[in-house]
Amino acid sequence: MRVIISTKTSITTGEKIMDNVFDEADNLISLLTDNMDMPGTNGVQSADILSAVDYYDRPEISASDLKLLYLSVKHWIMLRKAAPTPAMDFGRAFHTLMLEPHLFDDFVKLKSSPRAKIQDKEKGVAYITADEMGILEQMRSSLNESHTATSLLYNEHTQYEKEIYFDYVDIQCRAKIDAVDVVNHNIIDLKTISTAENPYILKAQINKYAYDLQMAFYILGASKVYNIPPDLWNCYIIFIEKTPPFGIRTTKLSANYLNSGMIKIGIAMDRYREYLHSSKITAYEDTIIELDNNLDYIIDADV
Repeated sequence: MRVIISTKTSITTGEKIMDNVFDEADNLISLLTDNMDMPGTNGVQSADILSAVDYYDRPEISASDLKLLYLSVKHWIMLRKAAPTPAMDFGRAFHTLMLEPHLFDDFVKLKSSPRAKIQDKEKGVAYITADEMGILEQMRSSLNESHTATSLLYNEHTQYEKEIYFDYVDIQCRAKIDAVDVVNHNIIDLKTISTAENPYILKAQINKYAYDLQMAFYILGASKVYNIPPDLWNCYIIFIEKTPPFGIRTTKLSANYLNSGMIKIGIAMDRYREYLHSSKITAYEDTIIELDNNLDYIIDADV
C-alpha cells in the first residue's frame, strides 16, 4: 500500500488552512521516514510506567481527540471528558472479550438492568446487562467462525491493546491500537455495527465516525515507534454485527482512505494549535455555506 498526499485534493475549508495541511503532511512523511530515531516521547511505554497515570487521563492527543477537533474545537472542549455511557461500557466489554478475554472477569461486571444505578463505580470497569452479555457471546462465536478475521487477528505475532506514544511534529500523541502485527505490518481495529450487509453501509460508517482519520493516525504512530515506513503498513477494520445474524465483514482500507485520514489529521491539528495560541473556541465557521442537491457522495447512514 502506498500512502501519498495529493496536492490536487480540494477541501472547502480555506486555502490558507489547506496549504498548511499539505505542507505539514509532506513534512510529516519526511519526518517519519527520515528521522525515525528522533528522541522524545516516542515509544511503547511499559505497564509499570503507565500504572501511575491511567491511559485515558494522560495529556497527549489521541485519535478520539482528533475526531472531535476535526469537527470543531468546541466539540472537543465539551465532549472529550464525557461521562461513560452504556454504549461505551458495551464497547469496552466487547473489546475486552475479543482481544483480552483473560481480563474479562476483572474489568467487566454485570448489572441487573439497563437502568440500574451502580453505586461507587470502579474506575476502568464496564457494566453490562445479562442480555448484553448474551449478545457479546454471539458476536464472539461469529468472530471465531470467520477464518479471514481470525487469521488476521489471532496469530503469534499479534499484540493487543498496544499503547504507543509519539510526536506529530510539535504535538505529543498517544494511541491505543486494538491489534498490531509488526512482523506482517498489519494494524487491525474491531468495530461493532448494527448491520454490515453491503459495502455502502461500511463506507458510510467509516465516513460518519472518521475511521480513516483513526487508522491514518495509527499508521503515523506505528511507523515511528516500530521504525517501519508508513507505506508498508496494512490497515484492516473488522466489523461485527451486534444484531442477528451477527455477521462479520473484514475490510482493508485503501491508500485513498488513508490519504483522506491524513488530511483530516492536519486540519484537526491546526485547530488544536490555534486553540493553544488563541484560546478561540467555536463550533462552526461563522460564514454562509451554499447547499445544492447534486450530491456526489454517500449520505451517512444511521447504522
